[in-house]
Amino acid sequence: MIELRPFEDLAAMAVFRGLDPVDILEVQAMRGAAQSSLALFAEWRAMQPAALVSLIAFHACTPFAIMGLWPSGQYRVAQAALLARDHARFRRPW
Repeated sequence: MIELRPFEDLAAMAVFRGLDPVDILEVQAMRGAAQSSLALFAEWRAMQPAALVSLIAFHACTPFAIMGLWPSGQYRVAQAALLARDHARFRRPW
């Protein structure tokens, strides 16, 4: 069962430390530069006061993904982000 909890520093850092390589590549492609997990965590943490939603997904008490929604600056438009740990390790069995 997957449980969603509000943002919490230690759980978020666990997710950022073990980001899936594809998620890291997507972030780097979007930003046009290499990004460390610590830099990504620091930015996500700094944006918490403005977050509409910021949640961490847990499976068996282990944080595996972080998701957030922030105002984009345009009326009725928000931007979303979802980053996860190793996709192969946390894949649901079918």
